[in-house]
Amino acid sequence: MEDIETRLAAGLGQRLPWAGLAFAVGFTCGGEALSRLIDANWGVGSLLGFAALQSFGMGMALTRPLRRRPPYHVSVTSEKAGPCRWLVVAASGGAPGQGSPAGRAIGWQRQAGRLERVFVLYTDNDRGRGFYEKVLAESIRHGLSPDVIAPVRLDPQARWDPDLVVPALDDIYRDAAEQGRDPTDVLLDYTGGSVSFTAAMTLVAARPGCRLAQIRPDRMTPKGQPDPDAGSTQMEVERGCELRRR
Repeated sequence: MEDIETRLAAGLGQRLPWAGLAFAVGFTCGGEALSRLIDANWGVGSLLGFAALQSFGMGMALTRPLRRRPPYHVSVTSEKAGPCRWLVVAASGGAPGQGSPAGRAIGWQRQAGRLERVFVLYTDNDRGRGFYEKVLAESIRHGLSPDVIAPVRLDPQARWDPDLVVPALDDIYRDAAEQGRDPTDVLLDYTGGSVSFTAAMTLVAARPGCRLAQIRPDRMTPKGQPDPDAGSTQMEVERGCELRRR
């Protein structure tokens, strides 16, 4: 990354607008005469105010190149998730009286009709095992055989450390390749997972061909909570990067 001195020199030497340059020179050259006029007619207070305005104008003119937009633009869009063969979800409890986000993701893909395996990430402690049992029960209610569910047990510290989650995801993609599956056959759904689970899935999904999704409620209550009566939709996240000319 360029340091600020390099960027300032480059900006002054190459990209300083003529309008800004004219403003800076004119404001500087005429500043002394205008300062005397202000001091003679309105006093020291007005003179100080003018000096502050002059400094601000010079700063704006000289630093304009540093405020240019970056040469790239990252866009994130989403649309209804397409079917997948392998689904990866994070076990969590969900809102009281509602199914877990992982259970809703499984139900969505179950309806899509191509689901073959479900990998459930959970931490190896009482809380994590309880979440996994809940997701397993919901999967069975969706009509899946317990044999389809593959538990992925993680170190309890994985709740705070993405580096402990990424290797488990790598293993899933490795297994998929060994069984003749393409990365596009695998869908990572981060809904309901801890921050580290979400970070790990997002990092892995940045690789070519990998897919990322989330469960989005179809309607919110006046209190800002998902409306359980409105249902939800699995949305696949699409990322794009557009390069711009500087």
